[in-house]
Amino acid sequence: DGCEVTVDTVFNPGPYNLPNGIIIGADNIVLDCNGAVLMGNGDVNNYFNRGILINQKSGVEVKNCIVKNYGIGIKLLNNSHNNTVKDNQAIGNGHGYNLQPLASHNLLLNNYASNNAHHGFSLQSGPNNNVLRGNTAENNTRSGFYLDTASYNNLTENIAKNNGNWAIELIGSNNLFNNIWANEVYGQNIEFKPTNNYCVNNVGNFYFNGATGPLCPVVDSDNDGVSDSEDLCPNTTNEEPKEPNIYGCSCKQILDLKPGKDKGELKNGCSEGTIDVFTKQIGWARDSFD
Repeated sequence: DGCEVTVDTVFNPGPYNLPNGIIIGADNIVLDCNGAVLMGNGDVNNYFNRGILINQKSGVEVKNCIVKNYGIGIKLLNNSHNNTVKDNQAIGNGHGYNLQPLASHNLLLNNYASNNAHHGFSLQSGPNNNVLRGNTAENNTRSGFYLDTASYNNLTENIAKNNGNWAIELIGSNNLFNNIWANEVYGQNIEFKPTNNYCVNNVGNFYFNGATGPLCPVVDSDNDGVSDSEDLCPNTTNEEPKEPNIYGCSCKQILDLKPGKDKGELKNGCSEGTIDVFTKQIGWARDSFD
């Protein structure tokens, strides 16, 4: 209890009653809990009570840990950089995962945070240039992901559902140039701050069950009324005739995909049957969507 891990360590599976948690005491080591459950004393409002603490360390990997009943499940701070925290579960703590001042260039990958009394994942007071990818935050009392004075971080491919406040919350005006994109949000919202980026390579966030948040701007390069993301014929000019709901393609372009040449359609426009096949992506039209 309260031990300092200084070499590569693999736990045996099972519960461990560790009220004072574990301190990572060396650079470039691996702590593999192997599915072991680390149990705190239940004082979830004592933020000095950490399940796993990484303080001023680099090159560390923490994985396969289940951390319960601490003030903070897993915490990184004070020039902790280039560490990887992956495949862990933080359940029933104050904060699930917490990055504090000068924690930078760390990767939080495929972690789970649930039923924590505050936030699932929190970045506070100056953690910059970190990547949070593939994590899930659900059923946390406050927000799934919480940023307060955190900049240049990348939050992508995460899932937030059924948290108490926001799916992704940004507090104050000092959250700058974070990339928040390709996350799945269920039932809650992503807070918009104009100094951050919510769309990367024309990919935004995905909203379900009434969730809302910033969207990618609609780009219509050929000005045909169909966004580039849905336009199968992006080089169609305004002068070419359009049929409704045919993915930005003119009749001529559709007929170029259709086997055989129907002189009537070439002269008078695409038939309802041709448009129906094209819009449903069936038959000969399937190849145009591959």
